[in-house]
Amino acid sequence: MKKAPKEHSVETLEGRHRTVLVTVGSTSAMIDAAIAPLVQSLWEAGIATAESCEDDRGDGWPAIYFDRSDDLSKFVTLAARYASAALRRRMTGDPSPPRNAWDYGIFPHADVESVPFPCFARFPRSDLAPLLRSFDALFASWDKMRAGAGPKATKV
Repeated sequence: MKKAPKEHSVETLEGRHRTVLVTVGSTSAMIDAAIAPLVQSLWEAGIATAESCEDDRGDGWPAIYFDRSDDLSKFVTLAARYASAALRRRMTGDPSPPRNAWDYGIFPHADVESVPFPCFARFPRSDLAPLLRSFDALFASWDKMRAGAGPKATKV
């Protein structure tokens, strides 16, 4: 049974967000409460995040920022593995229903030799629960593989 994290509050440009302490191995940070379970899942999957926000631009859409584009790629790839067809469509830019396609961005360095670039993914808040279900299914499949009920377990 996981210990309930202690809640805090942090002032942001959009207002106040409750935060919780998330710790996975030696990685620990205060994360906005609404997005903390997803960030914890990413860390448990070996995906590094740079920062995150449960309401990135005041429009209710969470965002996760990555220092490396390959971490964003791992996030999308692993999440899509057990996602519904509708979630996969939103992840890949299908805007139906309108304005629900995920938003991605990249921040090129002045020194273009420095790759991969920092980047982000923004998505509708309603995708948080399906993303968590997708990662739960992913972890269950890894546990099954580790228990010897399939091919060797591998992380991306």
